[in-house]
Amino acid sequence: MDGLENSSLFNASKSLAGPEHKSFIKEPFPITVLRLVLFGVIFLTALIGNIVVLTAPWRNKRLQTFSYSLISCLALGDLISTLGLPFTLATEQLHSNWIFGELLCQILNPTQVVCGMVTTNVHTAIAIDRFVSTAYPFKGKPKGTVTWLMLVIIWLSAILCSLPAYITRRLETLTMKNGRDLHLCVEVFPALRYQNVYSVFLFLVNYAMPIILMGILYTKVVILLRKTKQNRRISVYHTTRKTGSSGGAHRQEIFLSNTRVERKFIRMVFIVMIVFVLCYLPYQVMFLLMDFKVATESEYTFILFDYAYFITWIPNALNPICYGAMDRFYASAFVKLFAFFRRRKKGKESRIKEHEKV
Repeated sequence: MDGLENSSLFNASKSLAGPEHKSFIKEPFPITVLRLVLFGVIFLTALIGNIVVLTAPWRNKRLQTFSYSLISCLALGDLISTLGLPFTLATEQLHSNWIFGELLCQILNPTQVVCGMVTTNVHTAIAIDRFVSTAYPFKGKPKGTVTWLMLVIIWLSAILCSLPAYITRRLETLTMKNGRDLHLCVEVFPALRYQNVYSVFLFLVNYAMPIILMGILYTKVVILLRKTKQNRRISVYHTTRKTGSSGGAHRQEIFLSNTRVERKFIRMVFIVMIVFVLCYLPYQVMFLLMDFKVATESEYTFILFDYAYFITWIPNALNPICYGAMDRFYASAFVKLFAFFRRRKKGKESRIKEHEKV
């Protein structure tokens, strides 16, 4: 997610544009207010939701498996990137004037790139995990040190792929025609071709290739689940006919119960993946078009980019809602959170009433 750098450059272009430059469609003020309010809702929902998801495994050992650890890893990435959102919005409203110093300039946006890579890595890891669990059901899952090693690899590979963003990040100063200095937090590559190569690299590694791989793996998972369910039913049917006992039916009931749990989890992570794919697609397309100067002359360029960037933040808030709605363990964690606030509110009201009586 490299929206801060792009919006800085493009907003600066608008600020510096003179009468001879092409005019761009500006976002109506009421729509800007609505968009910022929605950003606020996303920020609070993502902040609270991902904190609940991260703390839930501490109270429930069933959420400490490898599969759920991957979801916690995804929640951590979403939470870290969400913490950088206010800086992005503040810079946008200041017409790209960066006021947070050189250190945050060099750290903030590249860290958001890292979190975007972590998101893709986790989705890919979950798809691989679901395929292995379905294709090799008797194979043990990673535990303990191996789980931590996998999570470290996910973050380390994301950091390595994001190193150019850290290295090229600069705080540049431009002097406007009115004499005012504009501080821009941007990526400065030695040549434009290096920037284009890195943009294509991010698109392939952080979006296109993982989506193709996930599509193949989830297709195989669905096929395997259907085939396994059919074969198991046939096997249980023949066993029951030979033995004449109810043991086969009992085994079938246990199998179907395990299959339902597996299907629910797969359905949950699949929906989260679809949300990720759909919400990131407009931004990825706009990013490449702008980077290669294909869409920069359109009068709708900047407003479309703002909307595409807004959509990329929806998964940060929607993911925890999906977990709570589709997984009973996370649902229990959210219920406990709401019960805590309800008790706290009632306690506060009772204290106020007692104080009024006095």
